[in-house]
Amino acid sequence: MLSDIQKNIVKKLQEDLPITKEPFKQIAEELDVSEEIILQNINYLLEKGYLRRIGAVLAHRRLGLNFNPMIVMEVDPADIDAVGERIAQIPEVTHCYNRPRLENFPYDLFAMIHCNSQEEVDSLVNKITSDDKIKSYRLLFSTKEYKKTSMKYFQ
Repeated sequence: MLSDIQKNIVKKLQEDLPITKEPFKQIAEELDVSEEIILQNINYLLEKGYLRRIGAVLAHRRLGLNFNPMIVMEVDPADIDAVGERIAQIPEVTHCYNRPRLENFPYDLFAMIHCNSQEEVDSLVNKITSDDKIKSYRLLFSTKEYKKTSMKYFQ
């Protein structure tokens, strides 16, 4: 169970970090604790696995990455872990996960890719799907984005 200070730190970390030379010092001031307390608790959350990482979230479309399909693949269940782990190592893949198959949708491995052009998509898809353990695949392109925010775990 997280302490109140740890919950408050998570609340701050799920927002944009202050754009300052010492963002954790500013968070400490806002929470009325020392920067050392903030850093100790962040390290604790990381060590215990409550917090996986602190990182930047880029607006990929604003960066010119406008070709962003999800590749859905049909893979034999015995091979899915090995194939998924291989695909997850590809830098252009930002998400890779296994989902149960549906009755009329035989795909169970999903990978999200981000590219600058259709040519890059084609090349990357060929690299990903050249594995003979992938029985079939489809590309799903978004037609409209409704929401682009991170999850808020504590309000």
